[in-house]
This record gives sequence, C-alpha cells and structure tokens, in this order.
Amino acid sequence: MITKRPRRKRRDRSLRSLDPSHFISEPGLAITSVQHQVDGLRINFASNVTWNGSDVPGAFRADTSDGPMDGCINVLATGSNWITVEFNGSVSLGAKWMVDGPMAGITPAIAWPQSGSVTA
Repeated sequence: MITKRPRRKRRDRSLRSLDPSHFISEPGLAITSVQHQVDGLRINFASNVTWNGSDVPGAFRADTSDGPMDGCINVLATGSNWITVEFNGSVSLGAKWMVDGPMAGITPAIAWPQSGSVTA
C-alpha cells in the first residue's frame, strides 16, 4: 500500500491578520509629543498646522477612563504647531495614544500610523 506524505497547507497572505503598522500613509507631519493638560491632551507637531474650525480629528485616539483607544470628541484650542483635544473620559499620564488614519480638519496632513505615550 502506498501512502501519500501529508501536505503542508499554505496560507494565502490575504488571510493573515492585518496590523495597522503595515499600512503606508501619505507623507505628513510627525507628532513630536502628546502632553497631559487639565482639560485634554495637547498634541505637538513637527511644524505649523491649522485646524479648519469644524472637523474633529477622531483618528487621534488615546486610552481613557471610558476604555481603550477612544477617539477625541472636540478641539479645545490651537496654536501655531499644536492643538488641544478633548475626550469623553479622562486620560492619565503614561496612557497610550495613536493616530490610525488621516486627522480630519488638520492641514497639512499628519503622517499615520503613529503612536506613543502621554507625557507631563
């Protein structure tokens, strides 16, 4: 009796889980730091930015008291190279943050994906 050797199954690459770090974004500005503020988080950019005054950059997410990686809900203030954003829950020092898509309303484009930790 002739038996066949077991064949090793090959998985198609499309079936692998997708990691956001594998996505390539358009070139854009880097976030240099994210600082804890009394009323939200101050996001500092590598160069000057403007906010259009209406869109919420919800692709900026952070770990909050409401749960992991919640999107911001409002822009509270802006400066030449920073914005302060608000969340439903509180954000602690050391909390993780990430940008997982284009930040709506911010010009020029912000590079993504980016991630880090909230500092003082």
